[in-house]
Amino acid sequence: MRWDAPSLTIRTEFFKPEKGQYLHPQWDPKHPAKRVNRVITHLEAARLQDFPEDFEWCGSKSEIAKQIGNAVPVGLASAVAKQIKRALT
Repeated sequence: MRWDAPSLTIRTEFFKPEKGQYLHPQWDPKHPAKRVNRVITHLEAARLQDFPEDFEWCGSKSEIAKQIGNAVPVGLASAVAKQIKRALT
């Protein structure tokens, strides 16, 4: 992942470091040139999917990751729904 590029598609196994592509581009505050790769958190993945920060999740971490990864981003769902409503009226 990169700060200056759009996010990758969030999939259900984003929290596994062996997936590689979901590493947060965090820097070591003591050494800004050093990158400290870590997997993104469930909250970060949910925010990338456009869920509000206070959204309440149910289940284990693995079940929540599936919910996040299988979700259609909120903004995309809203835009599609508006177009469908417009076409039906």
